[in-house]
Amino acid sequence: MSDITWSWLTHVIRKAKKETLSVTDLKLTQIEIETKALATKFVSEYNTNPKKPLLKHLLKVNKKNVAGILLGVPMLVLASCLAPLCIKNFQEKLSPLCFFDCDFDTFSYPSQPLLMKQKTVKEGLEYVFSKLYPYWIIIGVSLMLNSVGDSICSINCVQLGIKITGALLDVLFNKMTVLSETTKNINAQGSLANILFTDTMKIQFFTQLFYFLFSIPLNLIVAVVYLASYINPVALIGMGGILLFIPIIGTCARIMQKSLSRTATLKDIRSQKIQEILNAIKVIKLFNSEQFQEKRIENARNQELKYIQRTSFAFTGHMSTGFTSYMIMSTIAFGALIGFDKLEITKSFTMIYLFTFIQISIAFLPVVLMALQDGIVSFKRISAFLQLSQVDRPMINTSSEYENAIEISGNHSFAYGLEEDQKISPDLDSSYYMKIDRLKEMNSNVKQLDKYFAKLYKIKISKQMAKTAVVVATDQIEDIKTLIQSNKFDLNNQICVQICVQFSLPAITYFMSIKNYMDTYFSPSKDDSKLDIMAKNYLHKCVITYNQEQWKKKDEPKQISPIIKHLDLTVKKGELIGIKGHVGSGKSSLFSCILGEMKALDVKSTYKQTDELFFDYFGERTEEKDLSQVYIKLGGKVAYCPQNSPIFSSTIRENICFYKPYDEEKYKRIVDICCLLPDFEIFNAGDLTEVGGRGVTLSGGQRARISLARAVYNDADIYLLDDPLSAVDAHVGKRIWTEVVLGYLIAQGKTVLIASHQTHYFTDCNRIMTISQGQIKKVEEITKLEASVVSTVTESHVGAPKVIQQSTVKDEASGKLTKEEALTGSGNVSWSIYGKYIKSGKVALFVIYAILLLIYQGASQFAAILITYWATDKFGWTSSKTASLITPPLQYLIDKQQQEFGDSQFVKLKTVQCFMELNQKEFTYPYSEKYYYVYAGVCVGMVLAFLLKMVSFFKFNISAAQRLYMNQLKAVVRTKLSFFDTTPYGRIINRLVKDTESVDFTFGRFLLMTLLQASMILGMVVTICVLNWPCVFVIVPSVIIYVVLFSKFRSVTPQLKRLESKTRSDVFSLCQEVMDQLISIRAYQVEDSFRKQFRSSALTNLNVQLYANSSGKWVSFRMTQLGAVMAFLIIFIAMIIAPFSPTLSQYAALIVVYGYSIQQLMVAVILAFTNAEQEVPAIERMLEFAQLENESDLNNSLISKSVVTKKENIGLDIENLVMRYRPELKPALRGVNVHINPKEHVAIVGRTGSGKSSLAITLFKLYQPETGAIQLNEELVSHLPLYDSRRKIAIIPQEPYLFSGTLRQQFCEFTRNKAEGLPTEGLERIPDQKLWELLETVQLSDYIKQQPGGLDCLVIGNGENFSSGQRQLVCVVRALLRDAEVVILDEATAYVDHETDQIIQKIVKEQLKNKIVLSIAHRLDTVLGMDKVLVMDQGLVAEFGTKEELMQIENGIFRELALKANLLIE
Repeated sequence: MSDITWSWLTHVIRKAKKETLSVTDLKLTQIEIETKALATKFVSEYNTNPKKPLLKHLLKVNKKNVAGILLGVPMLVLASCLAPLCIKNFQEKLSPLCFFDCDFDTFSYPSQPLLMKQKTVKEGLEYVFSKLYPYWIIIGVSLMLNSVGDSICSINCVQLGIKITGALLDVLFNKMTVLSETTKNINAQGSLANILFTDTMKIQFFTQLFYFLFSIPLNLIVAVVYLASYINPVALIGMGGILLFIPIIGTCARIMQKSLSRTATLKDIRSQKIQEILNAIKVIKLFNSEQFQEKRIENARNQELKYIQRTSFAFTGHMSTGFTSYMIMSTIAFGALIGFDKLEITKSFTMIYLFTFIQISIAFLPVVLMALQDGIVSFKRISAFLQLSQVDRPMINTSSEYENAIEISGNHSFAYGLEEDQKISPDLDSSYYMKIDRLKEMNSNVKQLDKYFAKLYKIKISKQMAKTAVVVATDQIEDIKTLIQSNKFDLNNQICVQICVQFSLPAITYFMSIKNYMDTYFSPSKDDSKLDIMAKNYLHKCVITYNQEQWKKKDEPKQISPIIKHLDLTVKKGELIGIKGHVGSGKSSLFSCILGEMKALDVKSTYKQTDELFFDYFGERTEEKDLSQVYIKLGGKVAYCPQNSPIFSSTIRENICFYKPYDEEKYKRIVDICCLLPDFEIFNAGDLTEVGGRGVTLSGGQRARISLARAVYNDADIYLLDDPLSAVDAHVGKRIWTEVVLGYLIAQGKTVLIASHQTHYFTDCNRIMTISQGQIKKVEEITKLEASVVSTVTESHVGAPKVIQQSTVKDEASGKLTKEEALTGSGNVSWSIYGKYIKSGKVALFVIYAILLLIYQGASQFAAILITYWATDKFGWTSSKTASLITPPLQYLIDKQQQEFGDSQFVKLKTVQCFMELNQKEFTYPYSEKYYYVYAGVCVGMVLAFLLKMVSFFKFNISAAQRLYMNQLKAVVRTKLSFFDTTPYGRIINRLVKDTESVDFTFGRFLLMTLLQASMILGMVVTICVLNWPCVFVIVPSVIIYVVLFSKFRSVTPQLKRLESKTRSDVFSLCQEVMDQLISIRAYQVEDSFRKQFRSSALTNLNVQLYANSSGKWVSFRMTQLGAVMAFLIIFIAMIIAPFSPTLSQYAALIVVYGYSIQQLMVAVILAFTNAEQEVPAIERMLEFAQLENESDLNNSLISKSVVTKKENIGLDIENLVMRYRPELKPALRGVNVHINPKEHVAIVGRTGSGKSSLAITLFKLYQPETGAIQLNEELVSHLPLYDSRRKIAIIPQEPYLFSGTLRQQFCEFTRNKAEGLPTEGLERIPDQKLWELLETVQLSDYIKQQPGGLDCLVIGNGENFSSGQRQLVCVVRALLRDAEVVILDEATAYVDHETDQIIQKIVKEQLKNKIVLSIAHRLDTVLGMDKVLVMDQGLVAEFGTKEELMQIENGIFRELALKANLLIE
């Protein structure tokens, strides 16, 4: 019973009224929502037939809830069956004519002309209750039955939705943990946010409306039966109006389905770009590209809005047919009944109710169908995700019984993915539907081009025409025509290349992608000659021909190039192996191969899309692995320290322990030998300091050492260390090699494979492997490593660990970094939020909507009252029509009756009836068609008003959504960098993706439904009060109760929605982190730990969702019960009043109809308003983000407060520079003073945490200085506007980041803008020759030439298809192309080999000789080519001068560092 009445929610409703809710206030219910249990049931059913649609599996495992729905639907249908019966009897038996009786006993013409008498009040009451009492009771029962039936259906639908969501979330998370790297990058990165939450939420909303799929058809059947039996079969002609709607509904449904699918994929594109921006936000600010990134997202957003607008207009068509259908149907039915002379106006309200009933069903049908279509699209996307290719685990086996540590046999060649990994499901392909549209455009355009070329064949090229051509040389004009005439449209010919260059079009390779096709590239300009047009059209046809051919070949097998070639590798237990090779040679890929992250090209994958799901639902899989298929054998557990140093969003200690029990003694020793103690001293809370996702608050060296400490603490048997020494200082690297690699790992008999460019350490290795072009070319045995050396090392470093002072473990609270997500707003949703939402859109459109809504509602009430006027001939139009039929005696009697009983038309009607009965004649009273014409006219006006108000509202909503989104996006991109340090990316993505989806359509749709249905209820209530004023005594108290009940409830829904959004952000942040660091998680085999963390967060989120989705039902049930009582009492009053005033009784049938309608609408309006209020916090959060502090404004504010006198200066002058990262932290720079001369190259060195990187980012104003001045030559850079000051400086960052797109787009701003459809005015295309020269300079040209597309080769997000060293070299080229006065190298050679390092140093020396260069160096050998050295210590300049000068300082910091690094400086 508590489920039906929703009383289990009452304690939350009460508490929400008094205080702000928290997650702990929401007790777990008895419903099973633990995700693993739900997923286990689902997977058990799914594995019986993986090809079957997901929905069928999910419904089967939730049979109990489906049965509950099927129990509640008949109750709803039964309630629907009773209503027309009651209305018919009330209209017939409560007509004003029923209160008059013919009185023939006293009648005498003309002396006693009264032909009838009126019932006394007592007689009237006896008559009313004798005739209508049973129907009055039936009305009450049916209203209650409807409320209870709806509640039973709703509770089961809510539970069904939560269970389906829980099961899918768990399975999706598990699937995510086994995706192959290629599959993840191609299919999942951009769609993850939408699949996890947008799609599952759409499915959940569909399940909440699931029972309408049964109730609506059954209700329509009931209405048809009543129309045929109670009214007249002719009335069924009115149902023919539905035939008019079917094409409209069908067309709208197709448009919605197509638009929703394309919107989902476009959201994936936008989501992917947002994630890319967040991952590269520091680089974006360093390179001053905020505006470009905003435009890039806005471009994607505009494409998305086109389909959202189409969806909105399709929904408008659906809604218009739904809400105006009864008007069309009733108009047709009245016309048919009049035409066949079958109109019985006394049955009009029953007919109107039935058509209204049909209308409500049809009106709700668009919402249900849209939810169904949303659900279908989402189920397809989730199904496609579950069928994505996985890592191939059967080929790898781990056993401590193996003789060797690593054994890879079979001479296989490996790649990150096979053909199936690179296939993109259309349901997940963010560009699939875009490609389909572009192909349609191509097919259309090629016909026009063919017509053009057919005419061109007849044209003879004159010399005069040739002179006017600017595109190609004269001797090539005939070549183009020859190619056209011979039908040779080859995009790879040289003429196409020249056309692109001369017209400043993107490179040929850019047009080799269907999604890049736009016919505007080839549109002629007003200055183009005929030959120019011919050349453009030729290129256009070549582009179309190429892409059409490529599309036809899309399903053909693709040749996959191996990354690791012919691998046979054996590593003995206890060996130390050094791995060296040039940048991009395959060192990191070798480790991926050992970890099983790559696939053998000559071995068929064991995974099929139709495979069953297992994961951890049924314990360990018991079937034995076929060892004959294993070609990677590992002799123990593996620990992996990757080059990118993955850091998770938690404390430093948790990052190091990484789900292993905390062993204090072991832990202290490891952090000591990994040189982390000095860092702990710097951090506010020592090792309890929280670090953001990806380690955003740590330096590269700190991340590398924490990642190394994690590997060492893991206590594995095999260690794969991918260049852990590059990002650390030389003396730190030496200690790590000596104490960690040799003194700890090798001393304990561990097997270590270490890739590094610091090859001077490799003399201690057992073997050295040289990798080139993905193949082990050379293996050197190191025989001089004597056992005594190892023994000496062991004795030196295996003793007791250094004591860690207790002070390193500080208060954890002081190390808190990530801010808890504030619950934007509290209690009720402020009405001001609605006001801000309205102001965000085009207000004029909203005003037009409001006016049209009033017109529509006024016309609707008039149309209903007009039926009563028609029945009683209120306007006398029937009387004028029947004047010739009224004889003088009859007219005399009518006049006498009207003098006695009033001049109402119903008195006239009763007089005629009695007169005909007296004379025993039959007489059918004809009704004037004027009423019908007025009714039809009003209905047409209502249809037009409804359609126009829908269009105006959705146009307004789209304008509001776009403005809210862009304000939020610009605020996020332009806010200060510290915001990203303390805000999890999952939270930001949640707001920029999920919240946006809420405002785009969901909120607007529900607000529209709320306003429409609320206005209908208000119109009905006002009409009832006007027509039958005593009803005020029931309605006023009812309204008061409504308001009190609703105000009590209204505070809970927004709070629950805010909690739901917060807990959802926690889940998504975790999922995003897992996705980013998937290889490391799999390497450490901690999937189970992350599953537990995920399931805990998901359980919390699902529990909040359960409360949030149920809260509206709590108030809906109570309000419908109250509505039932109100309607029951209003009808009772109508029954009581009728005998006193027959005039009021003529509206009784209308009041009964409205009584039923109010209750039905009450359910709908509560559902709509609850859903709307649940989405309002999304607007709150968007408005909150829109108020983020703009770093440019902050810069201007600080400038205005700081008055600095500009000095005569040449070079770079820094004076008293103070900066802190956050207000609660100590200053990172404590007053830096230094002057650097023009063209001077300065190396910045210092111990960890000394302020080297802090100085660099302060020059860029990534963190605003508190005091100080920076002057570059004659310009006071520190007091310039933010973006102007950043243009003065270029950087080669420590962490190279490349944006998705093409390689050319990394370099050329013109190409980048052109590709994104952005303005290119003032930009020039960088010539290919210049780019190739620079790539040759950094020795990347050979590699790039081997890639498909050359300069236009594909770059995926963060350049993951390039090695770290290659990315760094690309960044060097990018910096060289930027003509800045100061160039900063932030450990630019960290990830490159010695030879490449020398190349970069040479480039710096030669090509930047006229620039000021600041080089932050960990490897002190890089300072040798610098003019001066700046030594930082504790945020101050400790030493500054030439190398030779600093070496002379006794006990100097530079001298100490140089001696530790064995650096010889003469």
